[in-house]
Amino acid sequence: MAGRRVLTQIQKLAHNIWFSISVEPVLFLHSLGFFTQLVTSENFTLDRFCRVILNESFDNCAVMNDGHQKDLQVKVQKLESVFTFYGNLTATIIPILLISFIASWSDKRGRRVPILLSLTGHILRSVVYLVESLFPSWTPYILLLGFFFRSIGGGAAMLLMASFSHIADCTNMDSRHRRMAITNACLYLGAPCGTLLGAWIYNRKGYIWNFSVTLLLDCCTLGLAAFIVKDKINKVEEASGHIIKETSPWNHRNVIDLFRVAIRKRLGRTRAHLTLLLTVFVALISGTSHNMFLWIRRVFHWDQYQFSFYLIINQLDQQITTLVTAPILRRLSVPDCLIGAGWDFFLLLKCLTLGLVTTASQWWFPYLFIVAPMALSGIAVRSQMSKVQEQSYLDVAADCTQFIITENLRLDRFCQVTLNKTAEECAVMNDKYHTDLQVKVQKLDGVFNFYGQLLSTVLPLLLLSFIASWSDKRGRRVTILLPLTGDIL
Repeated sequence: MAGRRVLTQIQKLAHNIWFSISVEPVLFLHSLGFFTQLVTSENFTLDRFCRVILNESFDNCAVMNDGHQKDLQVKVQKLESVFTFYGNLTATIIPILLISFIASWSDKRGRRVPILLSLTGHILRSVVYLVESLFPSWTPYILLLGFFFRSIGGGAAMLLMASFSHIADCTNMDSRHRRMAITNACLYLGAPCGTLLGAWIYNRKGYIWNFSVTLLLDCCTLGLAAFIVKDKINKVEEASGHIIKETSPWNHRNVIDLFRVAIRKRLGRTRAHLTLLLTVFVALISGTSHNMFLWIRRVFHWDQYQFSFYLIINQLDQQITTLVTAPILRRLSVPDCLIGAGWDFFLLLKCLTLGLVTTASQWWFPYLFIVAPMALSGIAVRSQMSKVQEQSYLDVAADCTQFIITENLRLDRFCQVTLNKTAEECAVMNDKYHTDLQVKVQKLDGVFNFYGQLLSTVLPLLLLSFIASWSDKRGRRVTILLPLTGDIL
């Protein structure tokens, strides 16, 4: 009898765990597929511009980075920079407009449609890259279709907005912080795994196999999302006797409702607290990663491979410590605000400590902080925003955390293309004899990042202004599918 009772409890626990799973594996597979192709897509674009647009031989393109092909390298990087500019412009404007309509609509209709729409866009993007790799003579400008297809699905902003809103819909106040931690870990664990997988496939099989595996992972992600993500429609209005008027996702009132919810007055000083919380949080996450890379290059003289190795170890350790720490803090009933403030203090201590490091022999200092679960700060912010908001407005707070995070490390291009320096000079600009060159490059890169973040903020806000209120009436499924579709494309 005792054994049967234990078996019944185990079965009940397994049943509860199984049916509580929703977007976690979807986000992991999506991140895995995205980072699998990330390590090869830019090299693929550079190679195509060299061989197709400039009509150079395979041998010349293979050695254009050896320091003896400076003119060819400058020409290729100029072409690729213009291509990337238009691609990123397309991938930013359309998702902002789309989310403005879809976000509020998904409050009433569920998050499944936006999730599936976004994943479909990612699939189409992968198809474009795979087809391009099968035909060596095709122009690389066809790859702009990949940016467009991913953007019509809403991109990553749509996927994350709908996914975290879905978590908030399906959890109560007590379990939300733990669930957010698990979801966050699943999302970011795909980054180091995908980077390693993509590098291994490219070294063994080349571009075609890399893009094929990415397409397969994207298709599996879409199928899994369609199978396990279920909408939870808000029935509060129906129970109170109110009739919900069905509206189109493209109704202009969705944009009006979005801003009305964002600036509405709440009890106490909640509005001011949310504004301050988002401002501090965005200020921390928008510049820390980029400045960390600049600082490490200047003080430790690390190349991209050494920094990547540190980044992979840091990502893995962060997720493991987050998964262990979050349930313990939840069991101790530690408030979200105290958790966020505590780990932001650790982040301040980390930045202060690293700022005092001055020699390359102290390279081990960054590894001292990889055990501190810095990701808990972002999890606490999302959890707190979902608790102070009404259930029908959960997507608004989630939207605000997704738009202003974009970093492109292009120091070598600014050095070689904009400043017309040689590859040898750029390779050693991090030593103590090239301080002036390093300062010039970092100034150019800082201005570039400012305008990049400005574009990636304004355009998504416009899109969300239209989609958010519409999703209140129509549900979240479209808003979740839309960004996933864009990533696949």
